[in-house]
Amino acid sequence: MKKIIIAVVKAFLKVIYRPIVIGAQNLETVGGFVLTANHRSNWDVLVLYAFLNKELYFMAKADLFKNKFFGWFLKKFGAFPVKRGANDLGAIKHAIHILNDGKILGIFPQGKRTDEFNVDDAKAGAVLIASRCKKPVIPVAISGEYKLGSKICINIGSPIYFGEQKLSPEELNSNTVVVMEKIKELSETV
Repeated sequence: MKKIIIAVVKAFLKVIYRPIVIGAQNLETVGGFVLTANHRSNWDVLVLYAFLNKELYFMAKADLFKNKFFGWFLKKFGAFPVKRGANDLGAIKHAIHILNDGKILGIFPQGKRTDEFNVDDAKAGAVLIASRCKKPVIPVAISGEYKLGSKICINIGSPIYFGEQKLSPEELNSNTVVVMEKIKELSETV
């Protein structure tokens, strides 16, 4: 069922938004990694899922799981709830488990949909989880307009590694800025 839904969504999105993917070779990292992207639309998750051809696991705000059917559907596609504005240790542990299993964790560092690249809005969770698991972060920029017949571009950057040491809060924040600046740079190079 999942493969059929993805195939239908992919065909639909191909016709409507004509997506192009740049830098797909950067996703060939062995083992798990954290995929970080800007988040401008509800379509972003579907576009990434359909056109990266990878099994993705996304953190999603807990409110989306209140509807039992929609929550079930989200879980079938690898989403799991996170309580925004709180240090949700359960979600963090689940994310760490995903990475340690060699899977791909998707996080939108700004935590919400926005057209702005304000690095001050970004949360350090992606860098924290990646560094704890000694896994890279792969920045991804989604650019273009979600309008009929327009092109959506998914530009995938090179993996960013944070080394073996535990990062201080200041280092987490400064590395989060580095990731956000890379996403912004990728969005401007299309």
